Amino acid sequence: MPDAIAQALTHLRDGQHAAAWADLLPLVARHPNRHRVLELFVQASVCAERHEEAAALLRGLRDRIATVPYTTAQAGLALCGGDVEAARELAITLENKPEAVAAYLDLAVGIAQRMGDADTTVTWLRERERRIGTFPFAWLPVRWIEQGRLGQHDAILAEIDALEAQIPAARVGERRSLRLHRAMALHNSVRFADALATAVALADEIAAEAAEGASPAPDGAPLVARIGTRLRQAQVAADVERLVLTQGLPVAVHAGTLLALTREGGFFPFDQDFDLAVLPPASSAAVAKSLVDSGLFRLDRPALDTGSFRNLVHRRTGLAVDLTEYRRDGDRFISEWRHPSGVLLRRSAVPAFSVRLVDHAGVGRRLPLPDDPAALLRATYGAWERPDPAFDTLVSAPNVMEETDYLRSVAAIRLAEALSAGRTALARHLATRLRAFGVASDRLSGLCAGLNDGDR
Repeated sequence: MPDAIAQALTHLRDGQHAAAWADLLPLVARHPNRHRVLELFVQASVCAERHEEAAALLRGLRDRIATVPYTTAQAGLALCGGDVEAARELAITLENKPEAVAAYLDLAVGIAQRMGDADTTVTWLRERERRIGTFPFAWLPVRWIEQGRLGQHDAILAEIDALEAQIPAARVGERRSLRLHRAMALHNSVRFADALATAVALADEIAAEAAEGASPAPDGAPLVARIGTRLRQAQVAADVERLVLTQGLPVAVHAGTLLALTREGGFFPFDQDFDLAVLPPASSAAVAKSLVDSGLFRLDRPALDTGSFRNLVHRRTGLAVDLTEYRRDGDRFISEWRHPSGVLLRRSAVPAFSVRLVDHAGVGRRLPLPDDPAALLRATYGAWERPDPAFDTLVSAPNVMEETDYLRSVAAIRLAEALSAGRTALARHLATRLRAFGVASDRLSGLCAGLNDGDR
């Protein structure tokens, strides 16, 4: 069985979710009460978007699985399918079981996150820390992300400072995680210069070790499997179609979603958001209100207010929906992100376009698409016809009109993340962009030269 589990883990890490599912089906049928087998089976089911099938299969094995792991698995699958009430009912059955304290608290956190309630999520995260006592370091960054949504950046920075003084130097991965989250908190509090300096210094350190042959990834890094989203994107597309046809919603599919529909003929398998452009003279605020009023979407709470760029979440699927507002400027559409303080974050331009409803064969929906998708994609991605895994749209798009401190900070943080994950090609690209932005050119030149040639 260890070899079979190792094979399933490899398939999950490589994004071969159907293969992982096939690996785990016989294992869960023979050993449904083995914790690791059940855990990986649920993860493979979620990644392969087979949560309903998995729930049915586990119901057939109910008599062979202990109550706590069975309930936890079914609640997790229910959350993936958007059935929050079913997950909550299952969680309640564990609330007063002494042996289920950790499982109950994990579910309480997951339910609050799925509901998008940052205040409640932080409350449950702190309660979990308090009751578990000795908990993994990985729990802290999860809480910091939620606190960031609440604007608690100073509190995050203070906690990071305190932890950095306590964590031994030998725990390199944790100390680097602290520095990365410090950069993020500085960035989200609009202290872009400080965030830039912190992230570049971290990137330089990781790259120096990589050049000496050390692994850039922290020891004991947890499995991070990419979760499939095609079914969820199809459900979002269905609701967008309905609102466009019944309410005349003034939007067009654009950015990454348009790229997938045009180049691949369907949705990208791991795309975590659905991109919509708001057409002038409509505003993103008005369109967001229409989407929320439909009951199908809710507003998301970003860690950094980007002004007219609005973040929503599709209630049923949990998929992010991004709204980009355009205003007309002659033969161009201009998109401008500006912080409430007045700081310009990002400004970009695309050729002005009109919208037509297209019966898209790949998704079986009538969707609002730009009249000339290729022209819009060319402006946004340049050579869009072939995939480029090293391209970073936010900082590298050819239609960005000017360099800003926000973009420099984003590029530096993403550079440090790419190096931490061993994504050398992306790291080179981001380092090149930072040099083009005039950031620490000597240091970044050395960083690029020092990276290994085994790009991935």
